[in-house]
Amino acid sequence: MKQIFYQIKNEIDDNLPVIVKLSTHDHTPKQGVTLSLAAKYSKFLSELGIDGIEVSCGTALYSFMNMCRGDVPADDLVSGLPWWKKTMGRIMMNSLKNKYDLEEGYNLEAANKD
Repeated sequence: MKQIFYQIKNEIDDNLPVIVKLSTHDHTPKQGVTLSLAAKYSKFLSELGIDGIEVSCGTALYSFMNMCRGDVPADDLVSGLPWWKKTMGRIMMNSLKNKYDLEEGYNLEAANKD
């Protein structure tokens, strides 16, 4: 990872920041990235000289609504499905409505972790 970071820094303009998106909790059935592991990663990245970290959580497969909050865009999500998946997709997306309230700063605790 160090070599990749240093190569990126050498290839880009000095005025451009290098920012890493870092998951702090995968929300997967088995233990994946945890808050304490993410804290270790962020310390390592900081020591490398990274310019910023975007704190994230969730995965598209197991918990895609942990990556965004608020209204579930059921119609938009279903519109991209093949015709034979639309009915089941609409049922699944509608079952998620009102379960993921818009919560300001929902990764704030993870961002503040040392």
